[in-house]
Amino acid sequence: MLTSHYTADIEALCPRSSIINHGSVVFDGPLAEVSEVFGHKKLIALKAQRDLDPAGLARFGAVRKCRHNTALLEVDRDGLERCLPQLLGALPVVDLDVRDIPLEEGIAWFYEKAGVGAP
Repeated sequence: MLTSHYTADIEALCPRSSIINHGSVVFDGPLAEVSEVFGHKKLIALKAQRDLDPAGLARFGAVRKCRHNTALLEVDRDGLERCLPQLLGALPVVDLDVRDIPLEEGIAWFYEKAGVGAP
């Protein structure tokens, strides 16, 4: 048994996990199922040569954060191939990173689904 709040440890060591919140088990099963909650989504972190407009970014995906010349967008994995060339063609991008939605968000989703506040 491993008790940890450090998700990198959990991912590396535990094929099966239980998520317990306020004494209630809100998930018990393969850790991969937690990640699959958002498996159809990706995050695009970008930095541009100029300030970005959140309203203009919305055509590419859900704008999670936009501050000055940096932004974080959530997009469907299936639309990523179409989205990236459009994004790069429309904006003066100087840095771009595509990543999975963090495991922590999947865990938080299980807390919310169970109707129990996150710790």
